[in-house]
Amino acid sequence: MAVRESHELLAGVVDRVARVGRLRVPKEVAVRTIMSANTGVALALITRPEMYPDHSISAEVRDITFTGILTPQDSTTPDDARPSALATISATVEADPPSDLTAAELGLFVEWLRRLAPRL
Repeated sequence: MAVRESHELLAGVVDRVARVGRLRVPKEVAVRTIMSANTGVALALITRPEMYPDHSISAEVRDITFTGILTPQDSTTPDDARPSALATISATVEADPPSDLTAAELGLFVEWLRRLAPRL
């Protein structure tokens, strides 16, 4: 139960990040990546404390993870804005699907957004 709750809390935060256009990857990928990184760091600290006496690995993995899933905060170039805009549109549509699209149309739309984002 706690695992599901933490996943849902994280998904809510990631959704807000996507809505402001900072997500570089699809929401589900971001959530899985963050959860996996957190789990890995926690297990490493517990099972190999002698390798990580100062716990700096936590901040290092956090920074690397965020670099991979977030767009730069002060992004000013149009090229950086396009994937961000696509991620925002995708997250918005997934969170609040338009009622005038069928499930198949919605699925195709989201799939096309995901395919286009890495190419821009």
